Amino acid sequence: MSTHALTPQPTPQPTSQATGDPVGAALPKVGYSYKEAQAITGLGRTSLWKAMKDGRLKCFKVGRRRLFSPKHLSDFMKSCEK
Repeated sequence: MSTHALTPQPTPQPTSQATGDPVGAALPKVGYSYKEAQAITGLGRTSLWKAMKDGRLKCFKVGRRRLFSPKHLSDFMKSCEK
């Protein structure tokens, strides 16, 4: 009697036809919401808003949402260190 039939086989992971990458693989974040930016920087919503209004922190809009790019958040935090 063969034990091969009783051995569980790994299920193949679906992959993208275009790239061959696993479907659902984590993509890098392109923009952070206010709440995410607050968690990353440790600043409050008002402080982020004032920095944005003063031109020290850049953001972009998608629909009605304002998003902060990782680069702009990093640049802003570096400028605060000076």
